[in-house]
Amino acid sequence: MKFSDAIKYRSGPALTGNRCQCPACLDLFNSPSIFDRHRVGDFAKAGELRHERRCLTAREMAARGWSRNGAGFWIERAREPATIRLQGPRMTLPAVGVREVHR
Repeated sequence: MKFSDAIKYRSGPALTGNRCQCPACLDLFNSPSIFDRHRVGDFAKAGELRHERRCLTAREMAARGWSRNGAGFWIERAREPATIRLQGPRMTLPAVGVREVHR
């Protein structure tokens, strides 16, 4: 099966926004930056097919302080609950010092 066909039949959490899934190790990542950093090693040189690129293991990612969130995506750090603020009801305040325009 080609990778493009596998995407059609993939199950699991939705890959919305900037979320990524590695085609090599199939791990899920919450952002492109952490996805890019989980791939380590040298790229193949011009004219060569062999390369030293590989995915970090779960143990190596955990050693970097990364963890999985509730949906199973690797994250660099968890948000602190105090940083998540819910917006209260919206209110329109009365205009002060504005004159009514008469026509």
